[in-house]
Amino acid sequence: MQTPHLSPHLLQYGGNPSILARLDMQRGVHGRLMDNSTSVREAAVELLGRFVLCRPQLAEQYYDMLIERILDTGISVRKRVIKILRDICIEQPTFPKITEMCVKMIRRVNDEEGIKKLVNETFQKLWFTPTPHHDKEAMTRKILNITDVVAACRDTGYDWFEQLLQNLLKSEEDASYKPVKKACTQLVDNLVEHILKYEESLSGNIIYNPLLKLL
Repeated sequence: MQTPHLSPHLLQYGGNPSILARLDMQRGVHGRLMDNSTSVREAAVELLGRFVLCRPQLAEQYYDMLIERILDTGISVRKRVIKILRDICIEQPTFPKITEMCVKMIRRVNDEEGIKKLVNETFQKLWFTPTPHHDKEAMTRKILNITDVVAACRDTGYDWFEQLLQNLLKSEEDASYKPVKKACTQLVDNLVEHILKYEESLSGNIIYNPLLKLL
């Protein structure tokens, strides 16, 4: 089935992702992302999502266009953007915009119900799934990611972060196995040392971390 209202030129992306690096193609995608039709904007986001994971340079090239669509008026567009950002976080953990992406996603935690659920699931997968004890690298990466996101939220407040934690913990209140709580325990056990080092590097500027509520 053809993507609605996309030009034949854009439909040819499927066979050759490198064509997206061309400036004329970049302008074409930008035009579709700004289209009045939600279905066209969604199709353009879906198109980008196919290739930014396998071509990190495309993720950087189209990042600004993509991140803008997280505020799209179309629910389906916002959902697709969040899924792409989540996959970049998982598959490209050294991508330079990870912190900003996480902040943008967390701020959708009070969006409509479907997006709220997606945000909760995204951060449960990224942060609040227990880490194997032998995987110190994964734990360190997770801790540094959380610390960077908390630091980035310092000027705007931590309400979104706290809401996310409350949502996740509440979702497993009646469950016999509580993976979020277990992951939080792991994080808290490892966070204190990292937070102290981070605060020292800021010359005594104290950063409040919502995770410390779990201590």
